[in-house]
Amino acid sequence: TAKAFPLLQGQHPEVVSNIHYRPATGRTDFGDFMVQLEEVLRFDAEDSLVFRAFITNRGDAPLNYAPQSFQVRAGDRLYPQSISEASGVVPPGGSEPIYVAITGSPDGGRADLSIRNEFSLLVTRLSPRPVVSPEPVPPAPVPAPASPTSSSTSPPQGPWLLPVPTSPPWSEFLP
Repeated sequence: TAKAFPLLQGQHPEVVSNIHYRPATGRTDFGDFMVQLEEVLRFDAEDSLVFRAFITNRGDAPLNYAPQSFQVRAGDRLYPQSISEASGVVPPGGSEPIYVAITGSPDGGRADLSIRNEFSLLVTRLSPRPVVSPEPVPPAPVPAPASPTSSSTSPPQGPWLLPVPTSPPWSEFLP
């Protein structure tokens, strides 16, 4: 309903008569990226606010963020998201729309937040994963041959070694 609000308001106003709407102007600047609030909708019966915003990546590398980490700041309180719709990646120089909803208060009661509040949207940036070239794996050490004085010809055994097969395991499948 929040995503289709403008269409519903124009064509089926009775469907959205209990939804309060306000354009939002909050902006949270994180340096190389920014979150710009565009609108906020209040669903009274559910005690929920839905925010439409844009994340803009001003950096030269893809922006990776945790879409499940959104929080809304209203005054000195933080409200964790109840649900969001966001991809988690914004290409360099790109922007993407996101939707974030908060429901109730952080302690589980009704928040009854007004859409007239000043809001800011916070998100956790994921640190870029370093590109690591695979290191060559050194070969496993080969046991030294048994000394001529040893009376046993079987390979060493123990809980740290696997038994050595006497024939290749695939030989039973060969014709």
